[in-house]
Amino acid sequence: MNKPAIIAIAASLIVLGLSPAASESKISKPRSNEVILVTRFVVTPSLDMDFFAHYAEFEGPGAEGTPDSFLKDKSKIPGNTLYLQVNEPGKEETKAKRLSSGLFGEFNFTKVSIPKNREIEVDGARVYLTDNAFLFFGLPLVRKVVIPEGANYVYLGSFNYAMKDDFFNFGSITQLDEYDAAVKAVSDKFGKVAELVRVNLLSLEEEKK
Repeated sequence: MNKPAIIAIAASLIVLGLSPAASESKISKPRSNEVILVTRFVVTPSLDMDFFAHYAEFEGPGAEGTPDSFLKDKSKIPGNTLYLQVNEPGKEETKAKRLSSGLFGEFNFTKVSIPKNREIEVDGARVYLTDNAFLFFGLPLVRKVVIPEGANYVYLGSFNYAMKDDFFNFGSITQLDEYDAAVKAVSDKFGKVAELVRVNLLSLEEEKK
């Protein structure tokens, strides 16, 4: 990873900026009309966090103050936070929301309301390096999921993104099946009564053809 890549990431966020939340995802159990989307995202080769740690206090050009007060202890660099972007149908148009999901590289839990048609569009994710609002990259994933009746925890899959250059352009996306590990992660977080349902992701791109 090189400095131009960092500059490109920071510059793009000036237009699309969004401050990350705390790196530890605090999420309550879903209600009957809510669902927890369970995912995991990784990139290969793995990120050089020794390099990115030098930018943990980075302030974007023109920004007032730091994006977060996460570096009170300079010896502890925060983890990389992940937000899942979902599209929820509104009265007039589909509304896109970027929802806090947890730490990048771990199993992520995103709670959303279940629409009347039980369809949720997943439009990828965004990763904030060192939990810094000015250093991020996107993970594209255009898919739709239909939530089964009675399901409140669903596993969408795990995804490996192969980077082809230093600017977070990806050559391929591979879907992995880590269902058993996801079941354990859900049980550890929400208790053994949480039943994880495996679901299929449908391609929106193929639907629109």
